Amino acid sequence: MAIIPIYSEIDKRTGKVNWGLGWNDFHKVRSGYGCPACLEDFCGVYMPVCPVCRHERDVWADFLATPAHFQPGVAGPAPDPM
Repeated sequence: MAIIPIYSEIDKRTGKVNWGLGWNDFHKVRSGYGCPACLEDFCGVYMPVCPVCRHERDVWADFLATPAHFQPGVAGPAPDPM
């Protein structure tokens, strides 16, 4: 089952295909539930390597930075005095 692009074009400099995706499909690919290279849909399963075209995701880019108030030694918001 593949993701169907709304628009596609070939980049003349790199030769790669640029896909135009709908909102839901874009977030599916961005979150790791679809392949950005071949547009394979992983049906709700996160895959760091595409089983179809072997495209590898940068899994470290999928992690968010720790908020400052979660880090040790940083004071959080003051408690609410009742």
